[in-house]
Amino acid sequence: MQKWLSVVGIGEDGILGLNPVARSLVEQAEVLVGGDHHLNMLSESDHRKKLIWASP
Repeated sequence: MQKWLSVVGIGEDGILGLNPVARSLVEQAEVLVGGDHHLNMLSESDHRKKLIWASP
C-alpha cells in the first residue's frame, strides 16, 4: 500500500533545518499543504499545487 499523506514539521530554521528524510518527502510531494509563511519558503519556480492551511 502506497503512502498518500506525510506530515512534516518545519521549525524556526525553515526548510534548511529538515532532516534528509523530511526534505525528501517535501521534494517528492505532488501537493503541499501548509501555512502561508511555510509555503512562501518554497522557490517561486515551484509550480506544484499548494493549499493554504489557515490557522484554527
